[in-house]
Amino acid sequence: MMVRYGLTINSNRFIFILSSLITAWSLSPCRAQNNPSGFSDSPEFIDPVKPEALDFLSADLSIPREKAMQAYEKKDYTIAARYFLFLLHHKYDDPISLYSLASCYAQLGKPEPAAKTLLQLLNCGFSDVQLLLNDPNFNRVRNSPPFDGLMRNVKAWGENLGELLWVESRSLTRCRLKLPDSYDPSKSYPLVIGLHGWCNKCEDFMSVAGAMRKPHFLFAAPETPYLLPSDIVRRKPCYSWDFYVEDKALWQRADPLVADNIINVVKEIKQRYRINRVYLLGHSQGVSYAYLTAMTHPDLINGVVCFAGYLPTEILSEDLLRNAAPRVRVYIAHGKQDRSVDPEESRKARKILEKLDFSVVYQEFEGGHELPAPAVEDAQKWIERIEETEAKAPLQNDPQIQ
Repeated sequence: MMVRYGLTINSNRFIFILSSLITAWSLSPCRAQNNPSGFSDSPEFIDPVKPEALDFLSADLSIPREKAMQAYEKKDYTIAARYFLFLLHHKYDDPISLYSLASCYAQLGKPEPAAKTLLQLLNCGFSDVQLLLNDPNFNRVRNSPPFDGLMRNVKAWGENLGELLWVESRSLTRCRLKLPDSYDPSKSYPLVIGLHGWCNKCEDFMSVAGAMRKPHFLFAAPETPYLLPSDIVRRKPCYSWDFYVEDKALWQRADPLVADNIINVVKEIKQRYRINRVYLLGHSQGVSYAYLTAMTHPDLINGVVCFAGYLPTEILSEDLLRNAAPRVRVYIAHGKQDRSVDPEESRKARKILEKLDFSVVYQEFEGGHELPAPAVEDAQKWIERIEETEAKAPLQNDPQIQ
């Protein structure tokens, strides 16, 4: 089992399929397709003026998805297929539902619908040929003419794909920025960079600034580099600071690039505004990249605010952390009832950092995997206390700033 910055990754078939689906989807030319109806196969039967005509837009799909997964785990493939079909009526290019539905048909001994479902998956960008050729869930129908014909075509197509390479590239990304109400261009201000969690987006994270009480600093929220398939329950764009691959060598290549992107945000804003000190505020997955960026750039980042996340010690060596300790202050907060990221992760981070002589403030609050306004205000006060001290003295980690 591996922990990948807010997600527990089990080395089993389902997670392997999930990573393959997401990687394939990221290469897909038709990934924006959606079923606009979800309630009728024929437009003639839709009455657009009825109040319930738009109900499908806000339908709660979490329950049918949970029932589909439960039925699949119990090997009740008919019931599972029923729920996956329902989900696909709402979003017919959902990769998890498509793959799972094809698997259900295979387990039921239905080669034609299994092949048809996989063909739709392939048309939407899925490209893991080896998974399709070797997944034992399709063994029951693998030798049937319809399925065998599809697999022959898939194999021939895969042989022409060549090797998959991941190449570093430069591109522009959006970033939201909010100035303090009392902003004066003749004065210097602190800058807080907000790093949202997995499957969120920068516009949503600007609500953190809205939860603060008249902050005297600039607040920016950059977008992540990776767009994942929209979650069928949330049904909105899903952004991530990392991408799903099991190759740790790719993690080691990709993570420093993310830190560089965050530093580029700092440099861009400094070119436009007078900035004195910089803080990173991360939530969940964003915490790991706040730590990574601050600890590898202690000359540019003065403090980190970490809500419910992990300290990525697998890529942050003790020597590197020790070097950053005199210059980077740390504020850690975690909801006591968090069921997404165990509060013990924040407690462990505190112990590690304090042992290395970091100035650490630690708080736990009543709540789950969230950013309640009182907790955000406490973090704001921590930043403002540092700013009050720094206004009187040169930057140094004062242990009395608690």
